[in-house]
Order: sequence, then C-alpha cells, then structure tokens
Amino acid sequence: MRLIKFVFCLSLSFSSLVCSAQLQHGEVLENFRLINSVDGSTFNLEQEYDHNLLVLVFFAHDCPYSKIYTERIIKLAKNYDTKDVFVVAINPNSPSLDIDASPERMKKYAVGFPLPFPYLSDPQKTVSSKLHITKTPSVYVFKNISNKYVMQYRAAIDDAPEKEQAVVESYLAKAIDALLANKSFKYRYTEEVGCQIK
Repeated sequence: MRLIKFVFCLSLSFSSLVCSAQLQHGEVLENFRLINSVDGSTFNLEQEYDHNLLVLVFFAHDCPYSKIYTERIIKLAKNYDTKDVFVVAINPNSPSLDIDASPERMKKYAVGFPLPFPYLSDPQKTVSSKLHITKTPSVYVFKNISNKYVMQYRAAIDDAPEKEQAVVESYLAKAIDALLANKSFKYRYTEEVGCQIK
C-alpha cells in the first residue's frame, strides 16, 4: 500500500513538473536549431530575430488534418509576408515511428506545393516537447519584443478543421491582425483538433 501511494505521489509530482515546464503566455521562446528538410540547411532561430511576429506551425503532412490545412497555411503565410510575419512549419514526428517524417518525404511534400516557408524536422522533439505539443497541426504565435520572441497565442487555426468553406472564426488570423495593430484580442487559447504526434 505504501509503495502504491509513493508511485502515485511520484506520478503527480512528475505531471506537475511537465505542466509547469510548458511555455506560457508572455514567456520567451528559447533559441533552437533544426534541419530544414527542403535544402538540408540548419535553421537557427537566433538568425531570425528581425521579424515582427513568428508563427510556429507544428505540422505533419501525413496527418489528414494537416493535409486539409496545408492550403490555408500557405495562404496565411503569403497574405502576411509583407507585414513581417514569419511562418515556420515544424514536423514533430520521429521517422522511426512515422516514415513520412523522413527528410526525403518531407522534402517531396514541401517542394510539391511548394511550401513558401521552412519545413523543419524535429525528430528528437527538441522544440515540440518544450511547447508541450501533442497534436498536429498546432500553432503558436510569438511577438518580437527586444529581439526575443515572446509567446502571445496558442491556438487552433480556425473553427472548421474539416472544411475551409465552413470557417466562421479565423482564430489565428484575428490574433495576428490584433498583434500587428498592438490591440488585445479574444482568443488566447483554443483547443486543437488533429493527429497525435509520434
């Protein structure tokens, strides 16, 4: 009985640690380096501190929901490109568990559209574990404050994950518009709908 109680308490302590480690609104995103699947180069966040907003899209192209959202993410990246909003996609899946997360298949998908933003591989979950990503697609928005990306928003992209024509609330676009205008906005967090990461 004592052993069971000890294990239970230990699991609660671990859960609390994981939750407290999750990046919160107003906290700074640490620098990271990941491989860009398109050209094999190393993406270094420290070299990208010249943008007003950073949008991280955790994206696995073999996930049906990610496939549905691909065109919407491309449109968003192009619409806000001239407004200094930098979109970056990160695949949090491991190739050992998901063959489509291999650099070759990621590159094929990125070039096939083509994707107008970097598509990074995070097989060790270096970034996704820090942000507590559990599903794809998931989106974080960061504002550049004194050359640091400060978390402002974690969200679903919109309220119609299965059909773009059914979208009523474009959560992500509204948040970006508000942040660019230095205004407050309604949605700080909305539950993502997608595939469990592997």
